[in-house]
Amino acid sequence: MKKYSIVVALLIFILSVSYFSNGKDKQEALKKDTIQEITLEVKGESYPLKGKVVCLHEKNCSVSEEQRSISQLEKELKIKDYELQRSTEITLSFSTRDPDMIFYDKMDTNSVTTTSVDGTSFEVYGLDDSEKVYRIGVQWENTDGEVTRAYYPIRVSIM
Repeated sequence: MKKYSIVVALLIFILSVSYFSNGKDKQEALKKDTIQEITLEVKGESYPLKGKVVCLHEKNCSVSEEQRSISQLEKELKIKDYELQRSTEITLSFSTRDPDMIFYDKMDTNSVTTTSVDGTSFEVYGLDDSEKVYRIGVQWENTDGEVTRAYYPIRVSIM
């Protein structure tokens, strides 16, 4: 019986050390330089996508409309153009842990629509020969309630 209790105690110790060290590594991975660029996958092709980090481990992450506006993002980043067919799936890949929330604002000449994303992919849609700008928002939260948020803009022409 004594042997079993020693083995169980040793297993609990190993698991607790492993759990705490993995959690720290994931939080360490959320640095500005690791989330400033993600990978966009379209039709089996991978493309780097630069974004703007607007909150980094902040308790109260409030982002002004100006900070996340397309005109401001265009000043700071080169927005890539993609020619895609309607219903093409876009998948986002991260070098860190997957975010807790992904959403996008789809903007065209007449409207802005915000959509929450289940998982890490979504489909583009619209009328043929239309152009849309997607402002992809990504948010990570840690156990202390601190938020890290970034925006990744792309321009899509529907063929």
